Amino acid sequence: DGSSLLYWALGELDVGGMAREDLADCVLMRQVAHLEDALQASRAVSMNEKRLVRCRLIIDLEGLRVMALLRRLGVVKRITAVGKTYFPEVTASATIINAPRGVETLWRGVNVFLNAAMRAKVKIVGRDYREALVDHAKIGDYDALPVRLGGQAPDPPLPLVVPAGAGEGL
Repeated sequence: DGSSLLYWALGELDVGGMAREDLADCVLMRQVAHLEDALQASRAVSMNEKRLVRCRLIIDLEGLRVMALLRRLGVVKRITAVGKTYFPEVTASATIINAPRGVETLWRGVNVFLNAAMRAKVKIVGRDYREALVDHAKIGDYDALPVRLGGQAPDPPLPLVVPAGAGEGL
């Protein structure tokens, strides 16, 4: 639909390493810069097309270990809260793919507390996500997606494991 596409490989993020090396502030600043870039890109397209265009977010949980995430939930909440607090209108939708069963179950329990607009903005699916990307993320040209998602475009770089000592001197 003309929207910019943001792809977050959250399942690949070394949350334990980030916490161990006390890198949450660094990742938070990276997240702010990323969301500001997304805002500016959406603004430019909106002005050019003379209509509101917001980003579509795909959050890939491939590789996510639910228990490891729950142990570090405070770190993840702190980093992701910046989007909700300061950039709430950057994204038109968030399509969460490759969600483990536990995440889908948790979502069913949480979404009853959200308003209809918030529920419509977020879609959580497992490994069978093509329909969700077409319908919810409004992907018109599936081949334009990275190979990792079944398209033809090159895969984006994935987050690396945080080496011991990475946080020293920060």
